[in-house]
Amino acid sequence: SAAAVAAGFVDAALGTQTIGSIGRPAAFSGVAALAPTRGRVPRDGVELYSPSVDVVGAFAKDCNTLRDVSRLIYDDWEEPDPDGGVLPRKLAVLATFSDAVCTTEAKSNFAQALAYDFASLARRHRCLVNSELQQGHAKRFADHGPLYRPETAALLRASYDAVDPGSMEALREELEAALGAAFAFVAPAAATAPPLLADGTTGDPSASLPFAHAGLPSVTLPVGRDHATNLPVCLQFVGRAGADEALLQFAARLEEKAFPALSS
Repeated sequence: SAAAVAAGFVDAALGTQTIGSIGRPAAFSGVAALAPTRGRVPRDGVELYSPSVDVVGAFAKDCNTLRDVSRLIYDDWEEPDPDGGVLPRKLAVLATFSDAVCTTEAKSNFAQALAYDFASLARRHRCLVNSELQQGHAKRFADHGPLYRPETAALLRASYDAVDPGSMEALREELEAALGAAFAFVAPAAATAPPLLADGTTGDPSASLPFAHAGLPSVTLPVGRDHATNLPVCLQFVGRAGADEALLQFAARLEEKAFPALSS
């Protein structure tokens, strides 16, 4: 979906996210994307990986197109105050990401927030989503196991530690408390450069992990290109639960004022 937008085949496309499958492809392709607050966009007709976690979001050539798509896919989209989204806004950065998004000189302009043990959070998240995948495919796997690809079959045969679904809400509350007076978090949209096809992976999703587990809305925004590789560089902005409209409005204003050439 993200590649189709980047290639100009379509102006916008839909996608689903369990960990980072909206923000990461958008970052690798250099397009805008929106992952909604969990529960705000209907998932009717979607084959879910993890019912507790999955969201349906969108990719687009720019934030204004994302807004047009959002009006269609949200049941409760509310147009924000046209005078809102005024720049500048106070942003927060997770301490784990601070070196990736801040120079030493710039760090004083950001509200430093929490440092996370990403390995522990990743284990909990994967146990949760993979156990739900296992439950959802139990009958089909029993009946048609040989038709599954080996990687999926291995996930469905594995055993997983029990995870309290309440941990998602607890993390949401902790992240929103860490925001304090800040408007949103800013973080890299992808933790690594795009992988090669021969690598057999879609890349490291850890940049999206805490926000996906908490179910917070995020907007991925292209901000430039790497001088050495000419590959896209994107940031993600993550807001409070339910603040999707204000977050996208902010990203659109930032895109217009700071990165107009990238969205034209």
